[in-house]
Amino acid sequence: MDGRPIDWLPDSFSRSPAWRMLRAAHRLKEKVPADPHIDDKWVDVAQRLLRTTGPSFASDAVRAANDLWVADQPARWHLEAQLLTTRPFAEVAAACVLAPPVVEAYHQLFFDVRPRLHASDWVLHLAVRSNPINDFAGPQPAGVWKYMGFMGGPLALDIVVAVTSDRPLPSWLRETFVTNPAFEEQRLRLKTKLSVAALTAKSASQLGSVLDLSEQLHDLEVAAGLKVVEEEPFFPAVGEFLAALGRLANISPKAPAKAAPSQRTSMKRSRNSPQPTESGGTRRE
Repeated sequence: MDGRPIDWLPDSFSRSPAWRMLRAAHRLKEKVPADPHIDDKWVDVAQRLLRTTGPSFASDAVRAANDLWVADQPARWHLEAQLLTTRPFAEVAAACVLAPPVVEAYHQLFFDVRPRLHASDWVLHLAVRSNPINDFAGPQPAGVWKYMGFMGGPLALDIVVAVTSDRPLPSWLRETFVTNPAFEEQRLRLKTKLSVAALTAKSASQLGSVLDLSEQLHDLEVAAGLKVVEEEPFFPAVGEFLAALGRLANISPKAPAKAAPSQRTSMKRSRNSPQPTESGGTRRE
């Protein structure tokens, strides 16, 4: 684990969320003594973790945190997304089904973001690393989970994680479905999937998935007798969903400006129209 001083210095914009691990590796490699202006007890913990004895020399919580980091699986992505919210560690632990000491150890060693949550540029660049600026680069759904956790807050994150993982929706949300629970849940799931797909689509096949989800939502709403704007079924659904996330985060987003009629493009796809292919060409169903 190599690093540069800008990766761990306290006032550096480039300070890594895993700065303690980088600093510990540097101290071990260069045999640098502790600096009270930089190092703390968690840097010492990181050093013990990195010694030749490895994780077996660490506490149970530190070993579990290290396992999450090394595995780089949904459990890690979910924890990092939760740490980008303002939930206390105990609530993060409950949401991730982890012991609180594991959450604390993971945060301090691998994802130290809480002291800088006010610095949105730093968070988006070095902690989230997947956002509109870089076209939602990186693996998904890890990127969109972290983006939603930071930008939308814990409630929005819970919804997105539940839908993209095919898990049950949060109980507080299911309790709001009173008129037609089955329809309301299916509609919300489709809106969420559509919004996530629209944010992260890059290839022709992914764009096709966006259009398929748009059609499914359109057909569901028509079958339920809702008034649907035939001209542009895609953008209103995404706008409504993102506005709802804004309300969950106590944000009052401005209503998106409507494009001029001549600029609008229908996203509704005819079932007999040419379909995009991976090579950029088209095919007919």
